[in-house]
Amino acid sequence: MQRSTSLSINVLLTVTTLLAPGIARAQFCFEANGPIAPGAGERANAVAIGDIDGDGLADVVTANDTTDGFAVLRQLGSGILDAAVVWATGDEPVSIAVGDVDEDGDLDVVTGDQNSSAWSVLWNDGTGAFADRDSIPAGAAVNEIRVADLDGDAHLDLLAVNGSSATITVAHGRGDGSFDPTLSFDTDLTPNGLVVADFDGDGRLDVAVSNFESSTVTMHLNDGARGFAPRTTTAIGLNPLDIAVGDFDGANGPDVAVTEFFADRVSLLLNDGTGSLGVPVTVNVGSGAFTLATPDVDCDGLSEIVTGNLNSDDVTILSNQGQTNFGAPSVVSSGTNPSTFAFGDLDGDGAPDLAIPYQEGVAYGTNTCPATACAVSTSAPSATRSGLERVEIHPNPFNPRTQVSFDLARSAAVSISIHDAAGRRVRTLLPEATFTAGRHQVVWTGRDDEGRPVASGVYHYHVAVDGEIAAAGRVTLAK
Repeated sequence: MQRSTSLSINVLLTVTTLLAPGIARAQFCFEANGPIAPGAGERANAVAIGDIDGDGLADVVTANDTTDGFAVLRQLGSGILDAAVVWATGDEPVSIAVGDVDEDGDLDVVTGDQNSSAWSVLWNDGTGAFADRDSIPAGAAVNEIRVADLDGDAHLDLLAVNGSSATITVAHGRGDGSFDPTLSFDTDLTPNGLVVADFDGDGRLDVAVSNFESSTVTMHLNDGARGFAPRTTTAIGLNPLDIAVGDFDGANGPDVAVTEFFADRVSLLLNDGTGSLGVPVTVNVGSGAFTLATPDVDCDGLSEIVTGNLNSDDVTILSNQGQTNFGAPSVVSSGTNPSTFAFGDLDGDGAPDLAIPYQEGVAYGTNTCPATACAVSTSAPSATRSGLERVEIHPNPFNPRTQVSFDLARSAAVSISIHDAAGRRVRTLLPEATFTAGRHQVVWTGRDDEGRPVASGVYHYHVAVDGEIAAAGRVTLAK
């Protein structure tokens, strides 16, 4: 059921950077374009970014728990969002994700409905409209959901953590819009957030969960048989809430970060490469750090720490200086109680832009850091010697597809491969072939060589010319 909405623009995003001695200033610069209220009386408390209507532009979707719906804010171009159109979900949606669940080429929307204890799967009709909805049983009091190919069959599955039942639940997708019966796995008390990544390097997606009441992070390694090995537990200082994945030390694959709401800090848990997490390394952030993301905001190849802070009503961004060292915070002003946010390329320049749902609406801003910092990555001077003049990845971050463009000064044999954070090749994007001088493009849809969707995270691309690596860089899949 579709409901009408109203447009309201009443707050600007501003960024200030607080510098500590000896810390270089990072380029955190967002041009205000909002906010937009998702509808009269509606509160946006979760957000995702993706091309909902198939026009090549990233759109914004929000879950609105007070009126049991989700809003679609279509992009009009240049990062400008249209007024919201709202569609019905189950009872109290608190989390949202996008993915082509029925494999028809369009992004569907999935919400985690807390009071319904279910996933709502809303089917995209190809135009960005959602007339049909299915409810899939999840667990008691859904807190967070994800969409990922957990069992490696090239079909997207539904995941949830459920606060009242202290469980992870999984509904394995069949690729046609139907699902196998929901499976349930125990975790610690009051799980609040989950992330999906290949933590042990075996090619299968694992799950890490932040457990509020237990003050733990649990690691659930995929056993390859639609189950998990016995969970391992890492103690966190004080009531972890949100959880995110990033490479904070440049080694051993994906690490984990969690917010500690009552301690105003983030704990980093470094991975040893086997899925075993180390002793937490703490970083001070804003007051009442509630939600967390780890994008590469300034496009320098390193993941930042970004938190939404309920007590100070702002978002703080800490620049990654490498080896778990972070610079002084940049503060992004928003509205009341910024409960979550998402990064994605809204204006098409390759840089991650910011959308912040908060109590009154959705604030959003386009990243005005130099576009070339995100869009172009070459390995000079070898690029010049090889005849490779330029490589562009756009959009970056991306979901569900990105385009690799390369310019040749002469005819040459070119190949392109995609590698995960541990250096393993996941996709031969372009087998070696001879190309004439000029511009050429190839598209990556976020799948590996077996056709399976890969997990969210940072990947590396290698461009080889005449058999030698001529350019390399990073590309981020943000689901």
